[in-house]
Amino acid sequence: MVELSEGARKIMDHLRTESYRAGEYLAASRLFYLFEDGSEKNQSVDELVTQGFVSVAANGAIGITDAGESWNRSGRP
Repeated sequence: MVELSEGARKIMDHLRTESYRAGEYLAASRLFYLFEDGSEKNQSVDELVTQGFVSVAANGAIGITDAGESWNRSGRP
């Protein structure tokens, strides 16, 4: 099993209970994004955190940024 950072574990726990948008699903320690054109992004949570796509604020709020679109906890831009 992949060892996740504390921030990544928080993100994983949150994503297990909330969906950010249609077509996104969680498997093991990786996030899979399926886009309308059929393309797929498959990266570990730690990779997404390191690259700045996923952030955890001091208050525990989680944000996902992808292709210039920012997604908050509720999954709405």
